[in-house]
Amino acid sequence: MIKVLNILDSMDLGRGGPPEVIRNLKKSLNKNDKTISVLCTVRLKYKIFLKFLFSSKARSKLFRFLNQYDIIHAHTIWSLKICLLTHFANTLGIKVIFSSHGYLDDWSMSHSVFKKKLFYYLILRKLFLRSNIFFSNIGEYEDSKFKLSYADKFVIPNGINTIMYDQDYGKKKSSKKKIIYFGRIHEKKGIEILLKAIKELPESFFDRYVFEITGPGEIEYINKINKMIEDDKITKHVSMLQPKSGKHKIKYLQESDVFVLPSYEEGDSIALKEAMSARSAVIISEQCRLGLVEDEEAGFIIKTEKESLKKALLELDKHDLEKMGKNSRKIINDYFDNDYCANRVLKIYEDIHTGSFLSKDWIPN
Repeated sequence: MIKVLNILDSMDLGRGGPPEVIRNLKKSLNKNDKTISVLCTVRLKYKIFLKFLFSSKARSKLFRFLNQYDIIHAHTIWSLKICLLTHFANTLGIKVIFSSHGYLDDWSMSHSVFKKKLFYYLILRKLFLRSNIFFSNIGEYEDSKFKLSYADKFVIPNGINTIMYDQDYGKKKSSKKKIIYFGRIHEKKGIEILLKAIKELPESFFDRYVFEITGPGEIEYINKINKMIEDDKITKHVSMLQPKSGKHKIKYLQESDVFVLPSYEEGDSIALKEAMSARSAVIISEQCRLGLVEDEEAGFIIKTEKESLKKALLELDKHDLEKMGKNSRKIINDYFDNDYCANRVLKIYEDIHTGSFLSKDWIPN
Protein backbone atom coordinates (compact mmCIF):
# COMPACT_ATOMS: atom_id res chain seq x y z
CA MET A 1 0.00 0.00 0.00
CA ILE A 2 1.40 3.41 -1.00
CA LYS A 3 1.19 6.12 1.64
CA VAL A 4 1.02 9.65 0.25
CA LEU A 5 1.09 12.92 2.19
CA ASN A 6 -0.61 15.80 0.36
CA ILE A 7 0.52 19.20 1.67
CA LEU A 8 -0.75 22.72 1.02
CA ASP A 9 -0.77 26.04 2.83
CA SER A 10 -4.51 26.32 3.49
CA MET A 11 -7.76 24.36 3.12
CA ASP A 12 -9.77 27.59 3.15
CA LEU A 13 -12.39 28.23 0.43
CA GLY A 14 -10.61 31.44 -0.54
CA ARG A 15 -7.58 29.39 -1.47
CA GLY A 16 -9.21 28.41 -4.77
CA GLY A 17 -9.26 24.94 -6.36
CA PRO A 18 -6.40 23.00 -4.67
CA PRO A 19 -8.32 22.23 -1.43
CA GLU A 20 -11.20 20.79 -3.45
CA VAL A 21 -8.76 18.79 -5.60
CA ILE A 22 -7.28 17.22 -2.46
CA ARG A 23 -10.71 16.48 -0.96
CA ASN A 24 -11.85 14.73 -4.16
CA LEU A 25 -8.60 12.77 -4.50
CA LYS A 26 -8.63 11.67 -0.86
CA LYS A 27 -12.28 10.64 -1.04
CA SER A 28 -11.81 8.57 -4.18
CA LEU A 29 -8.53 6.81 -3.33
CA ASN A 30 -9.15 6.15 0.35
CA LYS A 31 -12.32 4.21 -0.41
CA ASN A 32 -10.06 1.84 -2.36
CA ASP A 33 -7.91 1.28 0.75
CA LYS A 34 -5.22 3.67 -0.44
CA THR A 35 -3.78 5.83 2.28
CA ILE A 36 -3.92 9.52 1.37
CA SER A 37 -3.18 11.96 4.19
CA VAL A 38 -3.34 15.76 4.23
CA LEU A 39 -1.09 18.24 6.05
CA CYS A 40 -2.13 21.88 6.08
CA THR A 41 0.80 24.14 7.01
CA VAL A 42 -1.21 27.28 7.81
CA ARG A 43 -0.99 26.57 11.56
CA LEU A 44 2.72 25.74 11.52
CA LYS A 45 4.60 28.85 12.64
CA TYR A 46 7.95 29.71 11.10
CA LYS A 47 9.62 29.37 14.51
CA ILE A 48 8.75 25.66 14.34
CA PHE A 49 10.62 25.41 11.04
CA LEU A 50 13.60 27.17 12.61
CA LYS A 51 13.64 24.41 15.23
CA PHE A 52 13.72 21.85 12.42
CA LEU A 53 16.75 23.64 10.96
CA PHE A 54 18.73 24.15 14.16
CA SER A 55 17.54 21.48 16.59
CA SER A 56 18.54 17.89 15.90
CA LYS A 57 15.86 16.65 18.31
CA ALA A 58 13.07 18.54 16.49
CA ARG A 59 14.47 17.45 13.13
CA SER A 60 14.49 13.79 14.21
CA LYS A 61 10.84 14.10 15.22
CA LEU A 62 9.97 15.59 11.80
CA PHE A 63 11.96 12.89 10.00
CA ARG A 64 10.05 10.15 11.86
CA PHE A 65 6.80 11.79 10.75
CA LEU A 66 7.87 12.12 7.10
CA ASN A 67 9.27 8.60 6.97
CA GLN A 68 5.74 7.22 7.36
CA TYR A 69 5.13 8.18 3.73
CA ASP A 70 6.34 6.93 0.37
CA ILE A 71 5.50 10.13 -1.52
CA ILE A 72 5.07 13.79 -0.57
CA HIS A 73 2.67 15.63 -2.93
CA ALA A 74 2.86 19.43 -2.60
CA HIS A 75 -0.05 21.54 -3.89
CA THR A 76 1.63 24.91 -3.39
CA ILE A 77 4.79 26.22 -5.04
CA TRP A 78 5.41 29.71 -3.66
CA SER A 79 5.58 28.67 0.00
CA LEU A 80 8.81 28.57 1.98
CA LYS A 81 7.25 26.26 4.58
CA ILE A 82 6.28 23.67 1.98
CA CYS A 83 9.59 23.97 0.18
CA LEU A 84 11.38 23.26 3.47
CA LEU A 85 9.21 20.18 4.06
CA THR A 86 9.89 18.87 0.55
CA HIS A 87 13.61 19.57 1.01
CA PHE A 88 13.62 17.43 4.17
CA ALA A 89 11.68 14.73 2.30
CA ASN A 90 14.28 14.74 -0.49
CA THR A 91 17.01 14.42 2.15
CA LEU A 92 15.32 11.25 3.39
CA GLY A 93 14.99 9.83 -0.14
CA ILE A 94 11.20 10.25 -0.20
CA LYS A 95 9.77 10.90 -3.67
CA VAL A 96 8.32 14.42 -4.11
CA ILE A 97 5.62 15.72 -6.47
CA PHE A 98 4.65 19.34 -7.04
CA SER A 99 1.25 20.16 -8.60
CA SER A 100 1.48 23.45 -10.48
CA HIS A 101 -2.22 24.49 -10.17
CA GLY A 102 -1.51 27.41 -12.50
CA TYR A 103 1.22 28.91 -10.28
CA LEU A 104 3.75 28.71 -13.12
CA ASP A 105 1.59 30.23 -15.87
CA ASP A 106 2.59 33.44 -17.63
CA TRP A 107 0.06 35.62 -15.77
CA SER A 108 1.21 34.45 -12.34
CA MET A 109 4.87 34.76 -13.27
CA SER A 110 4.32 38.35 -14.47
CA HIS A 111 3.29 39.44 -10.95
CA SER A 112 5.79 39.94 -8.11
CA VAL A 113 8.41 39.16 -10.74
CA PHE A 114 11.56 39.92 -8.73
CA LYS A 115 10.48 37.97 -5.64
CA LYS A 116 9.38 34.95 -7.69
CA LYS A 117 12.54 34.87 -9.79
CA LEU A 118 14.66 35.09 -6.66
CA PHE A 119 12.63 32.35 -4.95
CA TYR A 120 12.75 30.20 -8.09
CA TYR A 121 16.51 30.35 -8.64
CA LEU A 122 17.47 30.10 -4.98
CA ILE A 123 15.00 27.42 -3.90
CA LEU A 124 12.56 25.96 -6.43
CA ARG A 125 14.99 25.06 -9.20
CA LYS A 126 17.02 22.85 -6.86
CA LEU A 127 13.84 21.18 -5.56
CA PHE A 128 12.42 20.60 -9.04
CA LEU A 129 15.65 18.87 -10.09
CA ARG A 130 14.84 16.14 -7.55
CA SER A 131 11.04 16.17 -7.93
CA ASN A 132 8.17 15.37 -10.29
CA ILE A 133 5.74 18.01 -11.54
CA PHE A 134 2.03 17.48 -12.22
CA PHE A 135 0.24 19.70 -14.75
CA SER A 136 -3.53 19.56 -15.07
CA ASN A 137 -3.77 20.19 -18.82
CA ILE A 138 -1.66 20.02 -21.98
CA GLY A 139 -1.60 23.81 -22.43
CA GLU A 140 -0.10 24.42 -19.02
CA TYR A 141 2.44 21.67 -19.69
CA GLU A 142 3.41 23.18 -23.06
CA ASP A 143 3.84 26.65 -21.53
CA SER A 144 6.27 25.32 -18.94
CA LYS A 145 7.95 22.54 -20.92
CA PHE A 146 11.07 24.51 -21.83
CA LYS A 147 11.31 26.44 -18.56
CA LEU A 148 11.31 23.11 -16.70
CA SER A 149 13.10 20.93 -19.25
CA TYR A 150 15.18 19.34 -16.49
CA ALA A 151 12.21 18.07 -14.42
CA ASP A 152 10.05 14.95 -14.71
CA LYS A 153 6.60 16.15 -15.83
CA PHE A 154 3.17 14.53 -15.96
CA VAL A 155 -0.22 15.73 -17.21
CA ILE A 156 -3.19 14.64 -15.11
CA PRO A 157 -6.50 16.57 -15.10
CA ASN A 158 -8.34 17.22 -11.86
CA GLY A 159 -11.41 15.07 -11.33
CA ILE A 160 -14.82 16.10 -10.05
CA ASN A 161 -17.29 14.19 -7.87
CA THR A 162 -20.34 14.22 -10.15
CA ILE A 163 -22.68 12.17 -7.94
CA MET A 164 -23.49 15.07 -5.61
CA TYR A 165 -24.71 17.16 -8.55
CA ASP A 166 -27.47 14.64 -9.25
CA GLN A 167 -29.09 15.17 -5.84
CA ASP A 168 -32.32 17.15 -5.71
CA TYR A 169 -32.02 20.18 -3.43
CA GLY A 170 -35.32 21.77 -4.43
CA LYS A 171 -34.26 23.71 -7.52
CA LYS A 172 -36.19 26.97 -7.89
CA LYS A 173 -37.51 28.12 -11.23
CA SER A 174 -36.96 31.74 -12.23
CA SER A 175 -38.63 33.90 -14.85
CA LYS A 176 -35.19 35.09 -15.98
CA LYS A 177 -32.20 32.98 -16.93
CA LYS A 178 -29.30 33.25 -14.50
CA ILE A 179 -25.76 34.01 -15.71
CA ILE A 180 -23.17 33.59 -12.99
CA TYR A 181 -19.54 34.04 -12.14
CA PHE A 182 -18.82 31.50 -9.40
CA GLY A 183 -15.34 31.15 -7.96
CA ARG A 184 -12.52 33.05 -6.33
CA ILE A 185 -12.92 36.83 -6.57
CA HIS A 186 -9.51 37.70 -7.98
CA GLU A 187 -8.18 40.02 -10.68
CA LYS A 188 -6.83 37.00 -12.58
CA LYS A 189 -10.38 35.78 -13.24
CA GLY A 190 -11.44 38.60 -15.60
CA ILE A 191 -14.42 39.75 -13.54
CA GLU A 192 -13.75 43.37 -14.51
CA ILE A 193 -14.05 42.40 -18.18
CA LEU A 194 -17.42 40.81 -17.40
CA LEU A 195 -18.67 44.02 -15.75
CA LYS A 196 -17.51 46.14 -18.69
CA ALA A 197 -19.35 43.82 -21.09
CA ILE A 198 -22.53 43.94 -18.97
CA LYS A 199 -22.44 47.74 -18.99
CA GLU A 200 -22.64 47.77 -22.81
CA LEU A 201 -25.44 45.21 -23.22
CA PRO A 202 -28.77 46.58 -24.52
CA GLU A 203 -31.44 47.14 -21.88
CA SER A 204 -33.68 44.56 -23.57
CA PHE A 205 -31.14 41.85 -22.71
CA PHE A 206 -32.00 42.20 -19.03
CA ASP A 207 -35.64 41.35 -19.69
CA ARG A 208 -34.45 37.77 -20.09
CA TYR A 209 -31.23 37.49 -18.09
CA VAL A 210 -29.84 38.38 -14.67
CA PHE A 211 -26.18 38.33 -13.52
CA GLU A 212 -24.79 37.12 -10.20
CA ILE A 213 -21.23 37.04 -8.85
CA THR A 214 -20.30 34.89 -5.88
CA GLY A 215 -17.17 33.56 -4.26
CA PRO A 216 -14.48 34.17 -1.64
CA GLY A 217 -11.65 36.65 -2.05
CA GLU A 218 -9.62 39.45 -0.57
CA ILE A 219 -11.93 42.12 0.87
CA GLU A 220 -10.05 44.93 -0.92
CA TYR A 221 -10.70 43.40 -4.34
CA ILE A 222 -14.31 42.52 -3.52
CA ASN A 223 -14.82 46.17 -2.55
CA LYS A 224 -13.30 47.21 -5.87
CA ILE A 225 -15.76 45.01 -7.78
CA ASN A 226 -18.69 46.38 -5.76
CA LYS A 227 -17.56 49.93 -6.53
CA MET A 228 -17.34 49.13 -10.25
CA ILE A 229 -20.91 47.81 -10.19
CA GLU A 230 -22.10 51.01 -8.51
CA ASP A 231 -20.06 53.38 -10.68
CA ASP A 232 -21.21 51.67 -13.88
CA LYS A 233 -24.84 51.93 -12.71
CA ILE A 234 -25.54 48.23 -13.24
CA THR A 235 -26.63 47.39 -9.69
CA LYS A 236 -30.13 46.42 -10.86
CA HIS A 237 -28.62 43.87 -13.27
CA VAL A 238 -25.73 42.43 -11.21
CA SER A 239 -25.86 41.01 -7.67
CA MET A 240 -22.86 40.25 -5.47
CA LEU A 241 -23.66 37.26 -3.25
CA GLN A 242 -21.99 35.60 -0.29
CA PRO A 243 -19.78 32.56 -1.04
CA LYS A 244 -21.58 29.23 -1.36
CA SER A 245 -20.47 25.87 -0.01
CA GLY A 246 -21.82 22.37 0.55
CA LYS A 247 -25.37 21.68 -0.58
CA HIS A 248 -26.04 25.43 -0.91
CA LYS A 249 -23.30 25.60 -3.57
CA ILE A 250 -24.72 22.62 -5.45
CA LYS A 251 -28.28 23.98 -5.35
CA TYR A 252 -27.04 27.38 -6.53
CA LEU A 253 -25.19 25.86 -9.49
CA GLN A 254 -28.19 23.70 -10.38
CA GLU A 255 -30.33 26.85 -10.56
CA SER A 256 -27.89 28.63 -12.88
CA ASP A 257 -28.16 28.58 -16.66
CA VAL A 258 -24.81 30.01 -17.83
CA PHE A 259 -21.41 30.05 -16.14
CA VAL A 260 -18.90 32.74 -17.22
CA LEU A 261 -15.14 32.54 -16.68
CA PRO A 262 -13.18 35.11 -18.74
CA SER A 263 -9.86 34.34 -16.99
CA TYR A 264 -6.50 35.74 -18.00
CA GLU A 265 -4.93 32.39 -17.02
CA GLU A 266 -6.24 29.10 -15.61
CA GLY A 267 -4.63 25.88 -14.54
CA ASP A 268 -7.60 23.51 -14.39
CA SER A 269 -10.62 25.34 -13.00
CA ILE A 270 -12.56 23.32 -10.43
CA ALA A 271 -15.33 25.97 -10.40
CA LEU A 272 -15.78 25.47 -14.16
CA LYS A 273 -16.03 21.70 -13.76
CA GLU A 274 -18.49 22.08 -10.90
CA ALA A 275 -20.73 24.31 -13.03
CA MET A 276 -20.53 21.86 -15.93
CA SER A 277 -21.38 18.98 -13.58
CA ALA A 278 -24.51 20.94 -12.61
CA ARG A 279 -25.41 21.20 -16.32
CA SER A 280 -24.66 24.87 -16.99
CA ALA A 281 -23.82 26.17 -20.43
CA VAL A 282 -20.47 27.96 -20.23
CA ILE A 283 -18.65 30.98 -21.63
CA ILE A 284 -14.93 30.63 -20.97
CA SER A 285 -11.72 32.26 -22.14
CA GLU A 286 -9.15 30.53 -24.33
CA GLN A 287 -6.88 30.47 -21.28
CA CYS A 288 -9.21 27.96 -19.60
CA ARG A 289 -7.76 25.46 -22.10
CA LEU A 290 -10.90 23.37 -22.57
CA GLY A 291 -11.51 23.13 -26.30
CA LEU A 292 -14.07 20.39 -25.66
CA VAL A 293 -16.56 23.15 -24.78
CA GLU A 294 -16.88 24.16 -28.44
CA ASP A 295 -16.20 20.68 -29.86
CA GLU A 296 -19.12 19.24 -27.86
CA GLU A 297 -21.35 22.35 -28.19
CA ALA A 298 -21.42 23.06 -24.47
CA GLY A 299 -20.83 26.81 -24.78
CA PHE A 300 -18.51 29.49 -26.14
CA ILE A 301 -14.76 30.06 -26.00
CA ILE A 302 -13.79 33.73 -26.07
CA LYS A 303 -10.76 35.98 -25.99
CA THR A 304 -10.13 37.66 -22.65
CA GLU A 305 -11.58 40.97 -23.79
CA LYS A 306 -14.82 42.88 -23.45
CA GLU A 307 -16.00 42.74 -27.09
CA SER A 308 -15.51 38.99 -27.39
CA LEU A 309 -17.45 38.35 -24.18
CA LYS A 310 -20.24 40.76 -25.12
CA LYS A 311 -20.64 39.01 -28.49
CA ALA A 312 -20.96 35.60 -26.78
CA LEU A 313 -23.57 36.94 -24.34
CA LEU A 314 -25.63 38.36 -27.20
CA GLU A 315 -25.47 34.97 -28.94
CA LEU A 316 -27.15 33.15 -26.05
CA ASP A 317 -30.69 33.64 -27.37
CA LYS A 318 -29.79 31.76 -30.55
CA HIS A 319 -28.93 28.56 -28.68
CA ASP A 320 -30.65 25.90 -26.60
CA LEU A 321 -29.02 26.50 -23.22
CA GLU A 322 -30.54 23.39 -21.68
CA LYS A 323 -29.00 21.24 -24.41
CA MET A 324 -25.66 23.00 -23.94
CA GLY A 325 -25.88 22.26 -20.21
CA LYS A 326 -26.45 18.56 -20.91
CA ASN A 327 -23.42 18.58 -23.19
CA SER A 328 -21.40 20.17 -20.38
CA ARG A 329 -22.27 17.32 -18.06
CA LYS A 330 -21.42 14.76 -20.74
CA ILE A 331 -17.90 16.26 -21.05
CA ILE A 332 -17.41 15.89 -17.30
CA ASN A 333 -18.72 12.32 -17.30
CA ASP A 334 -16.54 11.31 -20.24
CA TYR A 335 -13.26 13.00 -19.31
CA PHE A 336 -13.20 14.26 -15.72
CA ASP A 337 -15.00 11.72 -13.55
CA ASN A 338 -13.34 11.80 -10.14
CA ASP A 339 -12.69 8.05 -9.81
CA TYR A 340 -11.25 7.88 -13.32
CA CYS A 341 -8.87 10.83 -12.75
CA ALA A 342 -7.93 9.63 -9.26
CA ASN A 343 -6.97 6.21 -10.62
CA ARG A 344 -4.71 7.92 -13.16
CA VAL A 345 -3.05 9.79 -10.29
CA LEU A 346 -2.71 6.50 -8.40
CA LYS A 347 -1.04 4.89 -11.43
CA ILE A 348 1.57 7.66 -11.48
CA TYR A 349 2.02 7.41 -7.71
CA GLU A 350 2.78 3.71 -8.21
CA ASP A 351 5.11 4.35 -11.16
CA ILE A 352 7.02 7.07 -9.28
CA HIS A 353 7.25 4.88 -6.19
CA THR A 354 8.67 1.92 -8.14
CA GLY A 355 10.63 4.04 -10.63
CA SER A 356 8.88 2.29 -13.52
CA PHE A 357 7.61 5.25 -15.58
CA LEU A 358 9.08 5.12 -19.06
CA SER A 359 10.04 8.71 -19.87
CA LYS A 360 10.61 12.10 -18.32
CA ASP A 361 7.43 13.58 -19.81
CA TRP A 362 4.44 11.28 -19.34
CA ILE A 363 1.10 12.32 -20.84
CA PRO A 364 -1.49 9.56 -20.39
CA ASN A 365 -4.26 8.95 -22.92
